[in-house]
Amino acid sequence: MTQPSVPSDADEPEDTLVPPDEQKTLEWIAVLAAAGLDYRLEQNEHRWILHVPVSQAAAARAELVAYERDLSSRPPGFLRIADLRQPSHHTLAALWGVGLLLAFYAWCGPFNTQDPLLQNASADAEAIMAGQWWRPITALTLHADFSHVAGNALCLLFLGHAVCSLFGGGLGWLLILTSGVAGNFAVAWLVRSGHVSIGASTASFGAIGILVAQQSLASLRRWHEWRSLWSPVWLPLGTGLALLALLGTGPQSDLAAHLFGFILGLALAAPFCLPGIRRFPEWVQRVLEWVCVLAVFSAWAAAIRHMA
Repeated sequence: MTQPSVPSDADEPEDTLVPPDEQKTLEWIAVLAAAGLDYRLEQNEHRWILHVPVSQAAAARAELVAYERDLSSRPPGFLRIADLRQPSHHTLAALWGVGLLLAFYAWCGPFNTQDPLLQNASADAEAIMAGQWWRPITALTLHADFSHVAGNALCLLFLGHAVCSLFGGGLGWLLILTSGVAGNFAVAWLVRSGHVSIGASTASFGAIGILVAQQSLASLRRWHEWRSLWSPVWLPLGTGLALLALLGTGPQSDLAAHLFGFILGLALAAPFCLPGIRRFPEWVQRVLEWVCVLAVFSAWAAAIRHMA
């Protein structure tokens, strides 16, 4: 049984590639097709064999080597049953981060403009520009109602797990928190006055930006070609922008904060996605987790002191 791809020259001699199993056969076909290389698929007894023109054999092997190298450097994409029984640390990191968000809602309740403390903790652009540095942090922990905090908690549970899987629990949450805080600062700097926002959605879109940065640079290393609009390199960015348009532009949404969170997530994560950058050791990850927690509680302590 054969499934030919039209070769450039029917009489050209061919080289053979033997995938180890059917799953790899499908993956290798996708790699060769995406690279625009010719191939001919043949089933020999119980094995699939790929035939490629000799003139393209070196390029085909280089693409497959690059694909397998990138595949081996990725973290596991799905939890195994054993992981569910004994969660990995990045799973626990996602859970405690979301738990902290819900704990603040349980303490603060729905945002009330008549409550002086909550008003003092919101991301008021004019107050931020006047030097009240804590507001971009504390505002991430305030929410309008339960549906607001539940939506952000659900997003950060899955997005936070993905980011922590890639970068580690400490660095992952530090990137998410920093993108959210920096997004609020950027909006305050741009608007200057008359703008008040609350909610962790800025950090959620920062997490999307972080994931887009990682996937985009991984695609660039694999495919190399980025000049075409239809290059696979642009797929992660297009997906991220689609999510921004779909989820971040509702009637009550703060589009500017979402956009800045997304952009700053991209920028902050990019240096940690470069080739040769290794994940921080576990003790550094633990330290960074505590840095995140202390930053949030220090900001709230400053907000409370300012009330005195």
